[in-house]
Amino acid sequence: MEDVLETKLFYRDRKGMRPTETGAELKKYSDKIFKLAEAADQSVREPEDPLSGTLRVGTYDIFAVHLLPIVMAKFQKALPQLKIELLINNSNRKLMQALDSGEVHLTVMASPKATSGIVVKNIYQESFGFFSAEKVTQPCSTEWLKQKSLIVFGQAIATPRKTIVEVLEQLELGDCIRHNLSSFDAVLSFARKDLGVALAPLMLTENIIRPTDIQRVRIKGVKEKEFGSQHVGIVCSRHYVANPKVVAFTQSLLHLGEL
Repeated sequence: MEDVLETKLFYRDRKGMRPTETGAELKKYSDKIFKLAEAADQSVREPEDPLSGTLRVGTYDIFAVHLLPIVMAKFQKALPQLKIELLINNSNRKLMQALDSGEVHLTVMASPKATSGIVVKNIYQESFGFFSAEKVTQPCSTEWLKQKSLIVFGQAIATPRKTIVEVLEQLELGDCIRHNLSSFDAVLSFARKDLGVALAPLMLTENIIRPTDIQRVRIKGVKEKEFGSQHVGIVCSRHYVANPKVVAFTQSLLHLGEL
């Protein structure tokens, strides 16, 4: 292949071989080719058990840790012969690229968009709320919030076009931000230590916290709907939408909307 491509793909020394930067890039494409070959093989064969083999799912780390485990126990018990491979990436663009290339059968993401070749099924609607370790029973003022400071999940998208941070700045609350974190788990950990008030996804947070841990707080004059309400959905290509494995996994996730 080095002769054909007229470029060096490996460094060679007494310790063995290791890929060059070009070689490593080529491997990414070869991995996709093998995945596509596997998908093509599966699509033209009639398997003895259509619910066996491997299902490849792409999603964010936050969903892999807190969303998927909610349904995986029942799903795994019902279909023990089906293996699940997770591709974790926090970029919608890269998850869609993985879907287009056949690297994954489906993705679970926020604010998915349907196209001519893509099918989207919404699981539930997610919005954002405030959470604090301080025990409060009444709505708090923005002055209280400024004294406590804000901990935000900075990478989160509040609307299709704006991040959480941009929406806070628009509401003139940008100066309240003390900690801008790229990890959802870190946001909750900081809030548990009373380092500020967390602004975090409502459903995910309320399903994993304990009342003795942190609790939801209402802020006077700040409507949670101002942070937008986005759909969390399942995305797959029309090529895979009728695949029995995809259908079974999709049905299990759709039950999340009933929680």
